[in-house]
Amino acid sequence: MDFPQNDYLSYCIADFLVSQNYAVDYTGNYYNTVEWLSMCSELEKVQITPSKYDEGLLYCGKAWDYSVSKSAISSQLTTALVQFLFAWGALESLIKATVPNKQIKKYGKINALCGYLKEHNLNGFLPDGYLYEYERMVTLLREIPSYKDILIDSGMEGQTKYSFKSYVDISGVGVYVVSKIRNNFVHGQMRFPEPEEYSGEPISNIELIHTATRITLMTMLIVLISDVKDHDFILENAPNDGMQYSALTYLKNLCSYHSEVFEGQMQLSDFVDLS
Repeated sequence: MDFPQNDYLSYCIADFLVSQNYAVDYTGNYYNTVEWLSMCSELEKVQITPSKYDEGLLYCGKAWDYSVSKSAISSQLTTALVQFLFAWGALESLIKATVPNKQIKKYGKINALCGYLKEHNLNGFLPDGYLYEYERMVTLLREIPSYKDILIDSGMEGQTKYSFKSYVDISGVGVYVVSKIRNNFVHGQMRFPEPEEYSGEPISNIELIHTATRITLMTMLIVLISDVKDHDFILENAPNDGMQYSALTYLKNLCSYHSEVFEGQMQLSDFVDLS
């Protein structure tokens, strides 16, 4: 499946929040969500330069070649990681804006979010491509030895599970697993890849981070869907194209609307009359 890049998806979510007047209070959590999303969408590149202080690399061709390859892969990894952290910051701000604070204090943000999503019965309202991305994430986890413990703890060594706890269903399983991966990122447990031409091993970490970022953003769509599904409305000041259609339909299909394959391919059935 062909979906928009994470930076553009971040922009679209932020644009929805602003255009639908979620972020009117600059001191509020919705406004903070938009700020995080803006950084996620506007990030261009993080540059890592192994030769920055090591002038000796200039005098050894093989060492220099390795340095160039290492710089490229490290820069890609770091850019992906920073974008993920911005997306995660946006999600946490959105959780604070929508999930009752009492539940957050009692269970923690992610557990409280999973319970909140399950209570809202959202399994039939998942964003386009969500399960595809989740299954892709599980596949990538199986390819990276350092994530074996996550697979074992989640019982996913040989199957794709959609529920691990009584409070986690399909709508929350993506962010639940991503939260476990995030612990590897922020607690220094993630292993950094070597250039493939030197290690002979495929590089999966970067794609895993991209997928984790995508699921984080899709979870934000699910949270917004939970807010509109019982009182859907025709969008005013509609994002991007100015056309009038259902907020629920827009959020569910946001990825396919803005993919290279499906751009402009909205069907008549997408337009609803709520009057």
